[in-house]
Amino acid sequence: MTRKLPDGLPRGFYGAFYTGTRPGVQGLFNKAVRFWDNGPYSHCEAVFSDGAAGSSSLIDGGVRFKDIDFSNGNWDLFPLPFWLEAASREWFQFHADRKTKYDLPGNLRFILDPMDPGEGRFNCSAAFGASLGLAESWRFTPNTLGAVCRSRQLWTPRLDMLVTA
Repeated sequence: MTRKLPDGLPRGFYGAFYTGTRPGVQGLFNKAVRFWDNGPYSHCEAVFSDGAAGSSSLIDGGVRFKDIDFSNGNWDLFPLPFWLEAASREWFQFHADRKTKYDLPGNLRFILDPMDPGEGRFNCSAAFGASLGLAESWRFTPNTLGAVCRSRQLWTPRLDMLVTA
């Protein structure tokens, strides 16, 4: 796969968050997600160092890998710790191989709370969160997961926490 990143961004493991608006009905969905979630993002992807992007998409039928151009100005990319990449990729490979479906009813959880998590189905943020090992990943939206990925201090161990008395 050939990955197109913004100029100057080195190869690595990233969280990519979509700020653009697609044409037609898809664009209405982009706007609705951003409005309801009160944030700039309507979709998210795991971007692996080999160029593959992993997520779950209604358009693509569920969990999948895809070649995406991230250099078009419609994405915010946040570097993630390299030690999370292998497990994240394995998660996406496992679910893509099994053709895990997109969790469309799960999107209603954010409007008609509470609803049970979709068993065996994932929307983009639930899939990405699960691949990172986050508990109850069905609770995440593109914007809440974006906030987690931007929080570098969560991924960087503090030396004072490693010192024991």
